[in-house]
Amino acid sequence: PYTTLFRSLAGRWLADRRQVPAEVAWPALAAAARHGDEALFDRVAGEAARAEPGERVRLAAALGRFREPGPAAAALALALDPATPAPAAAALLGEALAGRETRAGALAALDRGWDGLAPRLAPADAARLVEAAARTACEPAARAEVAGLLAPRVGALEGGTRALALALEEADACLAARARGAAAAARLLRR
Repeated sequence: PYTTLFRSLAGRWLADRRQVPAEVAWPALAAAARHGDEALFDRVAGEAARAEPGERVRLAAALGRFREPGPAAAALALALDPATPAPAAAALLGEALAGRETRAGALAALDRGWDGLAPRLAPADAARLVEAAARTACEPAARAEVAGLLAPRVGALEGGTRALALALEEADACLAARARGAAAAARLLRR
């Protein structure tokens, strides 16, 4: 039921920005995108292409939230397209990296497209993208994958090495918290 409401609010807002207040429309669009189909994806992508830069970045981030395979793949292709402005590409990839269902595809896209994307990114956008990739690595294999993917590449970015180190510290803290939680649960279950 909420998905229908979110989709309705997002659709009304996409049709006419005056129909729904922005503080309602943006979260509704984000939620609708998570459950969105190709038609909604095409509509949001079209709006992003015509939007002013600030709104384009937010719409691109919404594109990164699509979980269905077709729209998710189209979003990643859009992020790696040199015609996509770098801030929008970084926002889209950042959202895709944060999604459990889209993370693996986003990491693969980052691996394939890094050399074309990284030189176009402003230092702050590059740092946020590095942090987004590493922040969600709360499993040993995921942490190793992210470190292996980014460590050899971030040295050329202003602040890239530091951004990766800080994000991997967050991942390490997450791993440690999980280990403590698992040990506490095991003790509790032995009682």
